[in-house]
Amino acid sequence: MAQVDADLNNSPPRGKRTAPAWLISVVVHLVVLVVLGLTVRAIQPRPSEEPDRPTGIVLVHSDENQSVRYLSDGEPTEQNASPAQTGTPQPLTLLQPPVVLDVPLPGEVNVAALSNANDLVVVPNFAAYRRDPILPGVGDEAILAEDAARRKSKGPGGPPTTVRLFKGPSGTGRSFVFVIDRSKSMGNDGLGALSAAERELFVAVRGLQQHHTFQILAYHHTPMYVGSPRMLLATEENKATVSKFFGRIAAYGGTAHQTALLAALRLKPDVIFFLTDGGHPGLNEVQLDLIAQRAKRTAIHCIQFGFGPLQDEDNFIKKLARRNRGSYGYVDMNKR
Repeated sequence: MAQVDADLNNSPPRGKRTAPAWLISVVVHLVVLVVLGLTVRAIQPRPSEEPDRPTGIVLVHSDENQSVRYLSDGEPTEQNASPAQTGTPQPLTLLQPPVVLDVPLPGEVNVAALSNANDLVVVPNFAAYRRDPILPGVGDEAILAEDAARRKSKGPGGPPTTVRLFKGPSGTGRSFVFVIDRSKSMGNDGLGALSAAERELFVAVRGLQQHHTFQILAYHHTPMYVGSPRMLLATEENKATVSKFFGRIAAYGGTAHQTALLAALRLKPDVIFFLTDGGHPGLNEVQLDLIAQRAKRTAIHCIQFGFGPLQDEDNFIKKLARRNRGSYGYVDMNKR
């Protein structure tokens, strides 16, 4: 019983209630938040307040005496203002006049000093621009002389003539080149055709007129001309050189048909007579085409020598004549 009384004495008095712990915590936090908000607001700077300023309209009038009148809400006032204050432009005063240099212009011509209008034309001095000769060691005079000799060698214009060899191929024109094979097979140790060709050419050249031109080209591996490698006028003096020419040549060596024909075409004759036995090597298709390209205005007539009947019916000699507006003939040396 005594224990029960003690417990009753220690129990809180009836009518008094204590606040829960959570409520006390909420109150404390709210107080802290309010304090922090007031503190932050106090720290932020406030915008400076400017005093109110009165405004108005002012009219400025400036006269020629630089007197300025200010017209505002109050009474007009006058005061003198400097040009810098009013913004009026003032004339620029130079300390010294500019210096102009007296420089003569290029190409000035005193027209009044000229005697007439022709003096205005400047004639260039061509002597100061003389060029060097076209060829080293050959002057213009030598070139002109050679050109005059070339024109003279062609002779005056005249009627063409017809030349026939071995009663076969014939060619008509004013200039003739006779290309003769003088390889070993054409000599007396072979066909003996070189001597027969000499007799035919002597007759053919003797029948030319003085306005005609000719040249004889004998070849083996290299060509040989009558005199210099140019066309000769058919004068009596030049005709007499035919026998002397054959007296200096001999039949030996190989055969270079293309070299001889191209050399003859460089003389640009109207007619070429090509005399050969067709020794090897012959002309292939490429060589035949090259010769045909060079022989634009030249006809090439061909004469072939041999023993007995012709063996090759379509050899390179026939092709050469056919591709260059020429004719073909065969000479059987057994029948001569």
